[in-house]
Amino acid sequence: MPPNGGMKFDVIIYDSIGMEYTEESAETGALGGSELEVTILAEELSRRGKSVLVENRHQQPNDQICPSGAIYRKLGSETPLQTKTLVVMRYSKPPRHIVADKTVVWLHDIPSHDGRGNLVGEHQHLQGVDATFVCVSRWQAELFPKTFNKHVIPNMLPAWNYDLQPQVRIPGRFHYASGAMKGLNKTIALWRNFREKMKSRGLRQHPELHVFTPAWSPVEASGEVESGVIFHGPVSPTHAFLSELSKSEGMFYVNELPENFCISAAQTELFGGRVHVLCVNGEGGIRDTLSHPEWITTDPGQFEEGFFAALRKNPKVTGLRFHPETVLRYWLDVLS
Repeated sequence: MPPNGGMKFDVIIYDSIGMEYTEESAETGALGGSELEVTILAEELSRRGKSVLVENRHQQPNDQICPSGAIYRKLGSETPLQTKTLVVMRYSKPPRHIVADKTVVWLHDIPSHDGRGNLVGEHQHLQGVDATFVCVSRWQAELFPKTFNKHVIPNMLPAWNYDLQPQVRIPGRFHYASGAMKGLNKTIALWRNFREKMKSRGLRQHPELHVFTPAWSPVEASGEVESGVIFHGPVSPTHAFLSELSKSEGMFYVNELPENFCISAAQTELFGGRVHVLCVNGEGGIRDTLSHPEWITTDPGQFEEGFFAALRKNPKVTGLRFHPETVLRYWLDVLS
């Protein structure tokens, strides 16, 4: 840790937009995707000897020093700081109290345009920022101006995810997992249809869709039991949630909004599950996440054909591309 008024931090990550979180949040509760990625990057850099400070919305009055050595500080202190590299999250404006040799903007959102390629809305100010821009998918990178110095670095899964022992897979069990409840109603409606076809074709006797989402209604849940939909609500800690995911044959998901990167899809593949996604308004960057892109489509007929073909073949899937040891090499190049 650099002493006050002394050495520079190697990396400061500034997040004025995300929720409250520290390093421990990744294991104890649900996090948004961008917040989770900050915890992984800060932890992995700290474990490699880098001095890392994260300024975000966490509510503790004092600095939180995490087991990895990363420091989390509450926004608003305005204490002058120096760093070799400032990583600005999403569309946060670079803060005046941090002096950096180099600025990196880590883009996790989808920008809006004015029809002439110019950014508008919350991303508009980025057009005047002298920075390196990191996108999480090739699709997302194409949405930002060509004049940006862009790098594509995929999201990481926490290293401890790779150490978890998958549970015994239950035939006929699938899951939907989204903190934002994206496409939930359409997913359930399509599941009802597919469930009857599975039963009539003798592929699965009692197929179930297990729904993991922080927001759910007991009234809605009680009406779905006959359709084989099981509402779990939030499952904590995170390793218990992942244990539940690993019991499924795979993920069943109708996505209404284009994804940059679907973390629950990557986790599903990590445990050997299949990921079937019907994209209503374009595929987005989720194709970059999956090792079997043939199971993602915008065509309902193709989605159904692929789903039932996979049920008959039961192909093997493993997801190893998003381990920190792999992804961090790209980050170290950008941060240097």
